[in-house]
Amino acid sequence: MHHFNLSDDEFVARLKEIILQNIGDENFGVEELSKKICIPKRELNNRLLKINTKHVNQFIREIRLEKSLEILINEDITASE
Repeated sequence: MHHFNLSDDEFVARLKEIILQNIGDENFGVEELSKKICIPKRELNNRLLKINTKHVNQFIREIRLEKSLEILINEDITASE
């Protein structure tokens, strides 16, 4: 499905899904997300800003932090691990 056909909620959910699929890649950023969803970086950033007033970098960081918190809460590991 082309990104233009996605509602805002579906678009954000798809971005989150892609980020989580690449959570182990510390180099995964805007460039890689843009390629995975087949949207130019500027268009990706503009649409995300319009939807939730966040830049893509901030959105990626927040998803990573949410996942880290989830792991810390649900698994028997330390933050340094």
